Amino acid sequence: MILNQQIKKFREAQSLTQEDLAIQMNIARQSISKWEQGVSYPTIDNLVLLSKLLAIPLDTLILGDVAFPMPFAFGKPQTKWRLIIPLFIPMMFLMASLVSLTNSLLYAFVYLGIAVFVFALFTTLSLFDYRRYHNYFVIEQFGLNVDITQGKLSCMKILKGLMGKREGLYIAYDAIDTIILKIDTHGYAGSKGLNYRPRQYAMLRESVSATIVLKDSKTYSLSMDPMFYINTQEYRYFYAIFKYFSEQNIRIIDQSHILQSIENEYDIVEQAYYITQRHQQS
Repeated sequence: MILNQQIKKFREAQSLTQEDLAIQMNIARQSISKWEQGVSYPTIDNLVLLSKLLAIPLDTLILGDVAFPMPFAFGKPQTKWRLIIPLFIPMMFLMASLVSLTNSLLYAFVYLGIAVFVFALFTTLSLFDYRRYHNYFVIEQFGLNVDITQGKLSCMKILKGLMGKREGLYIAYDAIDTIILKIDTHGYAGSKGLNYRPRQYAMLRESVSATIVLKDSKTYSLSMDPMFYINTQEYRYFYAIFKYFSEQNIRIIDQSHILQSIENEYDIVEQAYYITQRHQQS
């Protein structure tokens, strides 16, 4: 969450301990500790007092820093260490395929097929979405670079991304009319149902997506899944990024109230189900 991180960040910037801040606010130190852990939240009066004592604007305290680094590659993995195991086993079969070429062409093709199958299996069933190596998008000062990597198979697109062959398309902000944000809850029953699977396998969980609608009516899809986790830069800068988009005169349609959930520090998935259920009942 943003608020608890901000309290701790600016308290430490002022060289204050939790006890120091608690004394200045005339409250128990345990209250500060709970705020920073995200267990409880300060009242409006305490938020105003925190803003004064920590010497930061109230909106920055609540929403986080409005600035974010540019260019910002939204969803691009920082390292390739997650591929060690998924690549190790297929590489063993690939080597076996090369060795078998001299003895049996049939065995060579069998080993090659196993290598492709195992790699595809890992990239499909993994907890980590390996498509992120190509389907990230880059936020720049005057536009977006979106993924248009070609390939019939997902694993082939992933390999392109790993080899630095991702194909991108630059879209200027003045060409964008609307960005539609949505969490897909179709086919799931909510927190009371057995099919509710937030933050689990990449192929099973609800997807967070954004659809770019250009002024010429063309559309492009962006994956927002990396912001599922609150300890990522994607989550940290999400609100600021869409505020920046709005400042570029881009209309934002937030169907699942994601931005409002972040602002109010609600669970974005739970809120999406709540909104879906409310619409079904109305």
